[in-house]
Amino acid sequence: INFGVGGTGTWQQSQMFHIKARKYKPDVTVLAFCWCNDVGNNIDKFKSGDRSPLLDEYEIGWLKVLQA
Repeated sequence: INFGVGGTGTWQQSQMFHIKARKYKPDVTVLAFCWCNDVGNNIDKFKSGDRSPLLDEYEIGWLKVLQA
């Protein structure tokens, strides 16, 4: 099953896995990371405070943001 979504960053892709794909108990999961744009996309999301764009739609009780 392909849960890939174009135009998303690794943060949204990680949430997609935990919210929708994990229930299928995959034997293998592949997450591609591209230095050319994924670093910037993730930093932009973090700086904007929009750390969890899917939380409005789905409850993720175990997800916490920690100050480093």
